[in-house]
Amino acid sequence: MNYDPRQHHRRSLRLSGYDYSSGGAYFITICTRNRKLLFGEIDDAGTMVLNDLGNQVQQLWLASEDIRKEITLGPFQVMPNHLHGTFFIENENYHHFETKHRSFKDGRKPRSVSSFISGFKSTVTKYENLINGTVGISTWQSNFYEHIVRNEADYLRIAEYINTNPQRWLFDAENPNRIGDDEFDLWLLNGAWRAPQP
Repeated sequence: MNYDPRQHHRRSLRLSGYDYSSGGAYFITICTRNRKLLFGEIDDAGTMVLNDLGNQVQQLWLASEDIRKEITLGPFQVMPNHLHGTFFIENENYHHFETKHRSFKDGRKPRSVSSFISGFKSTVTKYENLINGTVGISTWQSNFYEHIVRNEADYLRIAEYINTNPQRWLFDAENPNRIGDDEFDLWLLNGAWRAPQP
């Protein structure tokens, strides 16, 4: 199923005027291509049971802290067709870094949210292609959802949602067989997400 902005309420989230390479706290959601259920399943007890690819996604996410020293991970959850994650990015030396790396190839600023997520997605995709014997098939849809965590209350609400996401799968906006709306998704719809930059 292709992304349909009339059906899928969450929007790709670029906040106009915000420096995405600056330090801050973020909540992201990355969905699989066509929202395919690639990472495992939710069992009858409401627990996420990861398959091999799902386990690798989890391990690669955890490894992000070691690979990117500016990243500190918060709560996260691998779901059947998406990943929710929170993280903090610290870039107090960003300008010095930028000066030394002016030839950064694809326009993404080093040590930015986009750079981090792009690298993570690419690594997962390489692994999936390796185990499937395929070439050039992306694990993920092209964009991702991102929310700037504004305060402690914001963070606690997001963390609670992530930690209980498997139990709420029947109402999850990314579940192709959902049976209703989740109050958290309605909160996002009512202004928590920001539209992309033009």
